[in-house]
Amino acid sequence: MRPVALYWYLLTPESTWGYIWKVTVMTVTVLVISGLIEISFGYNIAGKAAIYGLVGVFLIAPSLALAMRMIQRLHEMQEKLTELAMTDVLTGLGNRRAFMEAATEREVGTVILLDLDHFKRINDTYGHDVGDRVLEAVGEFLRANLRDNDIAARFGGEEFVIYLDGAEPEHTQKIAERLVQGFEFTDGVQSLGVTMSAGIAPFLTPPGLAVSLNQADKVMYEAKAAGRARFRIWNEAGS
Repeated sequence: MRPVALYWYLLTPESTWGYIWKVTVMTVTVLVISGLIEISFGYNIAGKAAIYGLVGVFLIAPSLALAMRMIQRLHEMQEKLTELAMTDVLTGLGNRRAFMEAATEREVGTVILLDLDHFKRINDTYGHDVGDRVLEAVGEFLRANLRDNDIAARFGGEEFVIYLDGAEPEHTQKIAERLVQGFEFTDGVQSLGVTMSAGIAPFLTPPGLAVSLNQADKVMYEAKAAGRARFRIWNEAGS
């Protein structure tokens, strides 16, 4: 193991026992190195073991433990900030950035772009608080209808995007039919049907994700123009 890698490993414990073990190893290492230095320069180390031990226990070990704890906390905070930067707070889905990074790594699949039907009307009629709860419900609805290896994200506003792993036409159509039919939203006071319009495009590399999203966007607006609560597939309507 290279020195830098070893040093970083020692400074990033993963548990309380990790702290204890690594602090012990580093303390013993300091004591041994100190002894070797004195031996090398001909100093007499007899009777100094107790002093080294006290220094290690009361000075070196607490300092190292504190330093490692601070480093771990900074690492945890960095991970949390990264997670927040990739998550849509309202729905709990990934955001646009998370989707772009995750989907770009895939090779063959299907992109579905979804837009809630008449969402402005929901906000105007019931208020933005109900609109937010509808968006939360959409997040739950998408998670319930997708597989673990699919990707769902809020793309912005009332627009959502899905990456279906694989490009099986039968599965894609089945999922699309289920999604555009939507669900019945109720919060104990209001009850309303929530539907979506969808545009579907194949994802291949090349040409890549940006092309697929552009194609899906075009046919999604065709679906909305045709009456909403339906989907269009690029292969059927694209040029």
